[in-house]
Amino acid sequence: MEVVGARDEMRQATARQTEEFRDNLVSALPSQQRDQVVLTLVSDYQKKFHSEALSEQIIAIYDKHFTDDEVKGLLQFYSSPLGRKFAAEMPKIAAEAQAANREEGTRTATEVVQQLPEQKSAAPVEASLRPANPMHEQSRRQQNLTQPETLASASQP
Repeated sequence: MEVVGARDEMRQATARQTEEFRDNLVSALPSQQRDQVVLTLVSDYQKKFHSEALSEQIIAIYDKHFTDDEVKGLLQFYSSPLGRKFAAEMPKIAAEAQAANREEGTRTATEVVQQLPEQKSAAPVEASLRPANPMHEQSRRQQNLTQPETLASASQP
């Protein structure tokens, strides 16, 4: 984990999580309680966060995805100058990619929401964000087959 920079990445991720935790607390608390409560909670969070347990989980994840020979190859790579640079740059690249993803997601969501009034005047489209319910789908198909226009189109090749 040291060679690939995973331990440093884990520390940085923990620091980011702590900062997000702190920011969420700050926004949720009344101003007169904010400072003391946030300091206490962040301190407790840092004390109770088990980085060694997380390290063990990460090792198990690597074990699940890589053979011993592949791990040896990774260790060789990360011991090379390019591997060290890769390990040093990946957290920055990941942060930039995450920011780009967030910006694109925000842009797309804004565009979709702005188009809602236009779509209201169009023909209704049946859509759902939930997984399809097989029983509901079967019932809907049976209902459609009993309608004359559906029966006519179903009998055509």
